[in-house]
Amino acid sequence: MEAVSDRRQLFRVDDTAILDIMAVNEQDLLSQVAEACFPSSESFSLMRNIQSIDSENALLLRNIHDKSPEISAYFLSVNKKIETVAAVIAKQIVSEHANNIAVDLSEGGIGFQSNAPLEIDQHYAIKIWFNEKMTGIAAYVKVVACQELDDNSFRISCQFKQLSDVDEKLISRHIMQVQAKQQRMKKELID
Repeated sequence: MEAVSDRRQLFRVDDTAILDIMAVNEQDLLSQVAEACFPSSESFSLMRNIQSIDSENALLLRNIHDKSPEISAYFLSVNKKIETVAAVIAKQIVSEHANNIAVDLSEGGIGFQSNAPLEIDQHYAIKIWFNEKMTGIAAYVKVVACQELDDNSFRISCQFKQLSDVDEKLISRHIMQVQAKQQRMKKELID
């Protein structure tokens, strides 16, 4: 049984993120994307567009890499520059009116602490900004647990619903990046 728990940990990370969450009804889930539930945000749209372009160009970049690894490396470098500039812009805009909270993230859902309870089995739209690269997703979630804590806050556990392929890949990539960073830090402490 411990092996299952270990495997599960491989796909779950503790991190910090900026969250925005709002209750939605069944009709919202069927009629619109989760991002439409939130006020328009230029920084969020900028980062989402960059993520979408990256996803659309992934196959193209792999084909270029097969034929010319040097050109592929150059394109990756240019892409990294663009992402860095966009992340700085987004961070400046977002940090003015947002605070980071601890989250526990997996490919299947997210957990976090809240000052208010959320109704179990209720659907919500959630916007998540990952701090490291200021990438983000907007998704629907279903609350699967809401536990009151000693400090009168609540531990909320949510399951992702109707994630797009782009968002699934982004979450997976983010988890791998956080795990790699944690492993590097762990190794540095040991050395």
